[in-house]
Amino acid sequence: MELEASVRLFGGKRKLVERVKAEALELGVAQLGWAPTSLAAVAIARMGQSNGFAKPLEALLDALPIEVLAPVAAHAATLSRLGC
Repeated sequence: MELEASVRLFGGKRKLVERVKAEALELGVAQLGWAPTSLAAVAIARMGQSNGFAKPLEALLDALPIEVLAPVAAHAATLSRLGC
């Protein structure tokens, strides 16, 4: 979910993040991921990480294995044979 528009409404980023974490636990969410884009957040969460703002986005995404990208799943065998 995109949160930037709601930051001020909920009293700042820290309070909003804490609220999302607390409510996510209540809903049974196993992993949260924060990043500048939604797809980056999903990829980071799939790796069991949460902070997509720790480094520049390119550096974070370059370090992730290709399997965390959902669109790649259909092409994983071909990409593997190509050495990707």
